[in-house]
Amino acid sequence: MAAKGEGFDARRITVTRPDGEETHRMVWVERESEGKIEALVEQILPNSILRDNPQLQQAFVAKLTERVLGATSLENIAQMQKTRHNRKNEQQTR
Repeated sequence: MAAKGEGFDARRITVTRPDGEETHRMVWVERESEGKIEALVEQILPNSILRDNPQLQQAFVAKLTERVLGATSLENIAQMQKTRHNRKNEQQTR
C-alpha cells in the first residue's frame, strides 16, 4: 500500500515469518532522497549475484526487510518530523 504526503511517499510493508508472526511498518521515503535510494538499488541489483535470479532477489528483500524493520519505526518517525521541522524553518527564514 502506498500513500503520498508533503515531501514524502509512504509505503506499508508487512512481512510474515514462517511461524505466522507479522511485522508491519509504514516506511516514509522523502522525495529528495529517492534519487539516492534508486542509485543504491541500481548499484546492488545489476552488479551482483541477484541480477538474474528473481527468487534470490525476493529472498534478499525478505531478509533485509526483517533485519531493518526489526529496529523500531519510532526512530524513522522522529527523523521525518525533524526533517519537516527543519524545512519549515528554512522556508520561514527565506
